[in-house]
Amino acid sequence: MEAGKYKVFRNNNLVGEKTAEEAATMIGCSAYTVRSYANTCRYLYGVYRFERVKEQKKGLIKPKTMTLDLEAEWERTRQQLLHSGYDLSTIQITRPEGRKLYMQVTADRLSLPTAIADSAIELETMTGCKSRTIISTISRGKSGARKQPKFVAVKNEEIDDDR
Repeated sequence: MEAGKYKVFRNNNLVGEKTAEEAATMIGCSAYTVRSYANTCRYLYGVYRFERVKEQKKGLIKPKTMTLDLEAEWERTRQQLLHSGYDLSTIQITRPEGRKLYMQVTADRLSLPTAIADSAIELETMTGCKSRTIISTISRGKSGARKQPKFVAVKNEEIDDDR
């Protein structure tokens, strides 16, 4: 059985995919530390972050494709919109009421967004931090300034639209 692989990031830049032992040797820590930090969203030495590489099991993943009927309907609708002469840029797309935007923000006083998503799960894929950790951090109101990035959720009513 092959050892699990981890993506190693230094200052949020991908260094490479390595086993826990290889990453530990490179950084100067134990393999246990690499595995432990990969399960949380913490930074080792304030610089290194780890993500476990998910192994794809063959045959279990369904391809995300449209059925032929849906594809034909999509193309028909798309062509109607393209040739309608209507200025589609005038349509304002808004989020449904009550929905939230989930954001990873900088831990400084400005709190500038570094990642924005419609759900905690989507933010998980963007940041590598588990969705449970994101939701927990937001609900407890922790800033996570030192050990992990700061996460916030903003309700639709709080979003300013300057258009």
